[in-house]
Amino acid sequence: MKGKLYTKSGNVNLLKKIDNNCSQYTASEHAFITKKEYGNFYSSKDLALNFSFSTQSNYLKFETIPLIVDFIKKNNYRNILSMGSGDCSMEHLLAYCLGEGRVIATDFDSFYIDCAKNNFQNITAECFDFFKKIFLILFKIK
Repeated sequence: MKGKLYTKSGNVNLLKKIDNNCSQYTASEHAFITKKEYGNFYSSKDLALNFSFSTQSNYLKFETIPLIVDFIKKNNYRNILSMGSGDCSMEHLLAYCLGEGRVIATDFDSFYIDCAKNNFQNITAECFDFFKKIFLILFKIK
């Protein structure tokens, strides 16, 4: 079974199902695990945001949004690129608070990105896998 750091919180039985001789834990495997474990929490914007706010680590991150918004506005940034966005809920709230400009969220988990595209229309969400297609995503975004 794979033993990468970011798999430690996953369901061990699901991880055993996708084990492919201890090779690299892939983006598609991560998306499979995410969908199986958390799929019901991302079927709507309200459910996704409620689930994100329910975890303490995310809740603490959300407290930083006013500071980030202030920094962005003071420096007149118009475009924000977030890499490793996870479920993109923070990027959605950031875009909502900014009101102007553009927030681009990327993650290697296609399940999170598909849900973000459905739930958070105020951001651009794209898959980005550091192990494949490095920086091709930047040319794809207009």
